[in-house]
Amino acid sequence: MLISKRRALKFVKKQPPFIKFSMVGFAVSILDLGLFVLMIFLGIHYLLAFSVSFTIGTVLKYIYEKGFVFDNKTNHIAKQFTLFEVFSVADFLINMLLIFIFVDWLFFEPIIARIITSLITFLIIYCAHKNITFSSRFFN
Repeated sequence: MLISKRRALKFVKKQPPFIKFSMVGFAVSILDLGLFVLMIFLGIHYLLAFSVSFTIGTVLKYIYEKGFVFDNKTNHIAKQFTLFEVFSVADFLINMLLIFIFVDWLFFEPIIARIITSLITFLIIYCAHKNITFSSRFFN
């Protein structure tokens, strides 16, 4: 039995923010990881590959989290995007440090290290965006 796109979208929109955040995070992470793997395969250093794929993923996450996950309609886009980027830079630095530790000290494969670090920071970033970046209380 096939579900129509309209019914599927309606079902997804009714989900709580954490579920939608997880869905967006999963979809963007697949794209991010795919780009990361491609760059590793092409011989690009794993930290540079991480930097590029993370940056592209961050822009996509902002677009989808603002409009879809948190249904945020604030007019303070510059302030909001700045907060989003502050948390993204923190996320980036934590991930970069953890990837370095996993690869250079613990001898994990870069792809496995990337997956593990994403899982570690997932909940922290969700809480930051839900309670600060996309909170209507914060911008009133």
